[in-house]
Amino acid sequence: MSTTAANHKQSRRSAGHYRFYIAEIFRKSARLAELRRELDARQAMNRMGKPAEIANAFLFLACDESSFYTASMLTVDGGMTAE
Repeated sequence: MSTTAANHKQSRRSAGHYRFYIAEIFRKSARLAELRRELDARQAMNRMGKPAEIANAFLFLACDESSFYTASMLTVDGGMTAE
């Protein structure tokens, strides 16, 4: 397996683990509203991303409007990497 493929596989595994980790924190929290406010405050846009916002990035890549978009990374993180 190439280094790139191994890195991609590791990042998918990490992302999957992170989603499970966050879901577990929310499930166990007795102070859910406060926790949500704290997580929102840590985001560059002061809120967590919505599933539809992430899905829209995939839809863009799948549609004809992205036909000139090649060999680049599309970052959908609400500005976290720009900070």
